[in-house]
Amino acid sequence: MFRVTIRALVLVVWSVVLASTSANAADPPLTSGITTVEKMIKVIDSKVPVGTPVAKARKFMEGQGFKCSVKKNASWDKHEHVDYLYCTRSEKEAFLVDRRWLIALIYRDDKVVKIEANTGLVGP
Repeated sequence: MFRVTIRALVLVVWSVVLASTSANAADPPLTSGITTVEKMIKVIDSKVPVGTPVAKARKFMEGQGFKCSVKKNASWDKHEHVDYLYCTRSEKEAFLVDRRWLIALIYRDDKVVKIEANTGLVGP
């Protein structure tokens, strides 16, 4: 009887450990695997809508695997003299080919006013 109880206890503990390990496994970023600019902007906008403070926007973007830096009074695409959070990320698309993302979260008064993005494939 004692042997069965310890065995049952070990099984329960092992099950709890496995369940907690699975529950804590990192989910892929929301922005992972996206291939179109429109979809990327839509996903980012769902978490960083217009009016979001730049610090909060940066935290989200870096949590998605982007490397971000602040650009002040700089040029982005067709914009001149704007402040924006510039975020970049590369992800594997195919053998020797990466998808490169360039994201600009344009801001005014420390709040996001517009999200723009560019993407392309980079490889030999």
